Amino acid sequence: MPIVIHELVVTAEVEQRISTESNRESGERQSIDREELIRECTEQVLKQLQRQKER
Repeated sequence: MPIVIHELVVTAEVEQRISTESNRESGERQSIDREELIRECTEQVLKQLQRQKER
């Protein structure tokens, strides 16, 4: 007998550390990381869409 999950609840705790020196130095790195994350997400979404199209 299969199990069907109608709702999934995820909880998380996030801490933000404030450091002016590291923010200045990592500002450029964060924008690069953000662009890379967007690129990777887009690639994965396109792969999923292609898989669904093949079915």
